[in-house]
Amino acid sequence: MPDSSTPLQKWMALSKRAAGFLLVILFYIFYFTFFLPAAVIFRAVSDPLRRAPGPSGRSFFVARRRQVETRESASHPF
Repeated sequence: MPDSSTPLQKWMALSKRAAGFLLVILFYIFYFTFFLPAAVIFRAVSDPLRRAPGPSGRSFFVARRRQVETRESASHPF
């Protein structure tokens, strides 16, 4: 059975596949040239969880007193 699609339809199908492939390649290039270096620099410079000691050289550890867990306190945690 001969294929009833025209050369234009075949060309459009091929171009859609090629566009999808090129889009993936462009996304990889964009990610590894812009986002990855920016994330590495941001990660090296910032401390979002404030894990480093403060200006006085002390840590941010907060000592909490121990609480006895009862059935009543467990049923109403807040």
